[in-house]
Amino acid sequence: MTLHTNNIENFWSLFKRGIIGIYHFTSKKHLQRYCDEFGYRYNTRKELDKDRFINTLKNVGDARIRYHELIAKTGANQEKQVSL
Repeated sequence: MTLHTNNIENFWSLFKRGIIGIYHFTSKKHLQRYCDEFGYRYNTRKELDKDRFINTLKNVGDARIRYHELIAKTGANQEKQVSL
């Protein structure tokens, strides 16, 4: 795989637009999940939306996060907003 500066700039552009346009707020606790989501979106950007959706459903399996795990605080500074 060849990595160019333009690829990184394209990814960060997509990431920032997604955070600002979709989520409006991010926490340090879930920042890795946001990065994973937008990394997946960027890597599958040439696929049709329906194909990406089907692939996502195939790869999910039994992966899930329960609500109490999602909102559990693991540290005093976990819910600080991350600004882009």
